[in-house]
Amino acid sequence: MGYDLNNAKNNYFRFSHWNWRRYLKLASDYGWQPAGTIMSGDSAWDGNYLSNSRQRITAEDAGGLADAWQRALDDQARGGSARPNATGEGDPSEGHVVYVISDSPSVSGGDLLAAGALLILDDQAWRKMGPPPVSPEMIAFFRDGPIWIG
Repeated sequence: MGYDLNNAKNNYFRFSHWNWRRYLKLASDYGWQPAGTIMSGDSAWDGNYLSNSRQRITAEDAGGLADAWQRALDDQARGGSARPNATGEGDPSEGHVVYVISDSPSVSGGDLLAAGALLILDDQAWRKMGPPPVSPEMIAFFRDGPIWIG
């Protein structure tokens, strides 16, 4: 499963299930404040970004994502921190932080990463994994919002 996104210019971008979550987390780490998605005709819609229901990211919110990813790209080009405002549970001084990247039900043991429910990283693991790659094309795509997630 992945996420197929279309913007107002009918351009297309695809994210894998796992990477879309990583990109949303990266944007959050670089100051993006999610406004929530909109589902036409559904007043009970919960505003989530993790469904393939043709929900819409507003042009303003898509611009906020693009701005955050531009800051990440600029920071990475300067050799800066991959996660300047990362938040999570746990004690970073102990080298372990749990990042919740999904509203999926909790799972245990080796199923954690496979289910995408939690991402558990110590500082060394994050440095090895690194942030997801951000491209100028991806940023430009989101600047042409709104975006529909399908």
